[in-house]
Amino acid sequence: MQFGASFSLEKLQISDLVAIKRIGFDFAEFYINEFWTDLEELKLQLIAVRDIMDSYDLFSVIHLPHLNTSLILENDLWTNYIDRMSEQIAVIGQIGITNTFVFHGVFGRSEDPDDLSSKKIDKSKDLAIIEWLNTAQKYQMKLLLENTDESVNDLKPVFQRHKDLDFVFDIGHANILFHNSKHKTADDKIYSMLDSFRKKIKHIHIHDNLGGYNESSDKHLPLGTGIINFTKFFTKLREMNYTKTVTIEIPNPKYQTIYLKASFKVLKEILIEISQ
Repeated sequence: MQFGASFSLEKLQISDLVAIKRIGFDFAEFYINEFWTDLEELKLQLIAVRDIMDSYDLFSVIHLPHLNTSLILENDLWTNYIDRMSEQIAVIGQIGITNTFVFHGVFGRSEDPDDLSSKKIDKSKDLAIIEWLNTAQKYQMKLLLENTDESVNDLKPVFQRHKDLDFVFDIGHANILFHNSKHKTADDKIYSMLDSFRKKIKHIHIHDNLGGYNESSDKHLPLGTGIINFTKFFTKLREMNYTKTVTIEIPNPKYQTIYLKASFKVLKEILIEISQ
């Protein structure tokens, strides 16, 4: 497996990349703000980041914003948003900084407005995914959907409708049941997703939390400071022969390097333990 650390592209410092290289990470995952309107500015920043990453022998994953359901209420806003993201995907493809995009689809209904039907919402999101897939494929890049509030049953029809769409499994999100979850326990949700989508999983996000039933429970804590059993999780990944990428997601600018270093140490100890 290859391991990465996540950063906001807007707040990125060169020292962040130096730090993760010294810690032992293989790549960085960058979050792009959805309201980045100056494509030339985005292009210049990405070129600079690409060149620095190359000099440190690191590679990149790009994380797009999630498909914000509330924007569907305003057709012009929604259309502009989808078009802007397509333009950003194209710019990134031209630069060649990554071959993998991640986004949140939020198909679990937790943020859907009451005055919109789930059928209309899914249709709008499906059209956006098709557009993003087509743009990404034009530049030989992959588009991956990350679980947020969804259960296994929420995600199955999405992947059935989009055969070229692959999966980012986020264990921290799966550890939160949300009010509409069909799973009885967080463990049931986590391992049902791994079993159901094992052929679709191309990337993984890890971070810790204390469980819960809504988005406020998504604390993105360092590994070992919450209740998630990462030894059990990585044992399962080993049984699945998963050898792809894993990002540690701890968005805490003040202590991020400290938390990343501590989490990476915990991770390495777990990997040594399960290999014996």
